[in-house]
Amino acid sequence: MKKLFLSILILVIISCQPLWAENSCVDCHSSNKDPKLEKTFLSWKESKHAKLSSACQACHKGDKKAKSKEKAHVWKDIKTSLKEKDIPQTCGRCHIKIYKSFQESSHYKKVEGDKRAPNCVTCHSPKSGYIIPPEKLETLCMTCHNHFDNTKKMVILKAKELYTFYSNSVRPQVDRSFKLLHLAQQQGNDVTLSEKLLTLSQQYHKKSKVSWHHFALDDFETNINKAFYLSIETEKLLSGTK
Repeated sequence: MKKLFLSILILVIISCQPLWAENSCVDCHSSNKDPKLEKTFLSWKESKHAKLSSACQACHKGDKKAKSKEKAHVWKDIKTSLKEKDIPQTCGRCHIKIYKSFQESSHYKKVEGDKRAPNCVTCHSPKSGYIIPPEKLETLCMTCHNHFDNTKKMVILKAKELYTFYSNSVRPQVDRSFKLLHLAQQQGNDVTLSEKLLTLSQQYHKKSKVSWHHFALDDFETNINKAFYLSIETEKLLSGTK
């Protein structure tokens, strides 16, 4: 009986380990005494990518099973996939729908020849999970769009307004509804209708991310509004659940 208990305990411990636990890239960079590398690792460790077990080699390539730096860095240029013009394709290996949408945008066409053109890391930090906050959006857009008429300025202001609504209202509302749904499920309540509404809300939420990366503001506005109000209706239902 004691041996059986120990075997089960070991299996539980192993199953709780992240998939990157035996990754030589992680092993090396986590123990490296270089302050910059240490800071980078700690930022990544708390990111969504780390939680999804997406480690160094997912973006930087290299051999995650190698035991030496030379063998791990098997490509001549370990950062090839992170050059400005190649970043969208690198991120697109996982973020397929968003990448395809971004490819259809006017910004994507500029990435090849203009280093100022926005790519994924302009607004996102793949290591820390940082996403540009609404209050910095206008300044970022002004990096390139600093000579334009009032019509284009209004577009940037609209983008900022919609992104603010999404960041401060839509996303928190959807997250809150999921937590309420989970709580209602634990209490054994009938949440069939709430699940359907929240599934629809989540679908529009995902569509909004795609339309945002296409810079299709009208579609983005439609999708975030539907996601928001469906989520509110879900919360109303759950609040009345007994």
